[in-house]
Amino acid sequence: KITNPSDGSLIEYEVPLFDTVVSNLPFVPFEILSDDDISKIEEIRESVKNTTRINLSGKSDLYAYIIFSLWENLKVGGRLGVIVSNSWLGSDWGKQFRDALLWYFDIDEIIMSGNGRWFNNAMVMTTILVLTKKQKSSPEKSQTITFSLLKKSLTDFEGDEEIKNNLANIVLLD
Repeated sequence: KITNPSDGSLIEYEVPLFDTVVSNLPFVPFEILSDDDISKIEEIRESVKNTTRINLSGKSDLYAYIIFSLWENLKVGGRLGVIVSNSWLGSDWGKQFRDALLWYFDIDEIIMSGNGRWFNNAMVMTTILVLTKKQKSSPEKSQTITFSLLKKSLTDFEGDEEIKNNLANIVLLD
């Protein structure tokens, strides 16, 4: 449902499930979340807890919850490629986040920077997560997770179409 900006009425659209979603998710730390964000996060936390018995920390960055919302919009076997903060890799909430991810997705690839920040205006180090929606939510762990370390900055890839295509193909598993 969206609000018609002309008259304020609600318009309802049916959005089909997606084969692939790729996004640079917002880096919003839990300390500055809005009341609307917190309300939606509580719904997601409750849903994840009901499915997995994992109680996601309220100290997770916003992206951690967005990923579980995006799961609902993917076809089974659909791919999700997201740029996120690497904060989950070394935090207390990160283990819960990873364990919950593994209920909903196979974690196919984690791409990390080995050469500083990817974005000049970001105050965080980033990673790319490549996930595949499971047939059915279950605690089965991914068999293989590929970790890649980019030793060049992203700006070093400008103009190099082969490298850009290779990175895109990783997300699509093509």
